[in-house]
Amino acid sequence: DSTLYLFDLPVSGLPEASVIKVIELFSRLKDSGNTVVTVENNLTFLAGCDFCFEVMIEEVATVPFKRRSYVLQ
Repeated sequence: DSTLYLFDLPVSGLPEASVIKVIELFSRLKDSGNTVVTVENNLTFLAGCDFCFEVMIEEVATVPFKRRSYVLQ
């Protein structure tokens, strides 16, 4: 059986060495046939992902943001 794991900011506040360990752990979960979905903004963590979907809103507190969406493989 496979499992879907959902994480919200799993590496928030962690030092770089710990972020790399979390990436390795999530890779093992995935390699075991599971699915791992996270919400994260750490660039080191994102670089270790198979897929990355960037979701942005157009406006926050009346400050416009450029909309950029990427799918990385």
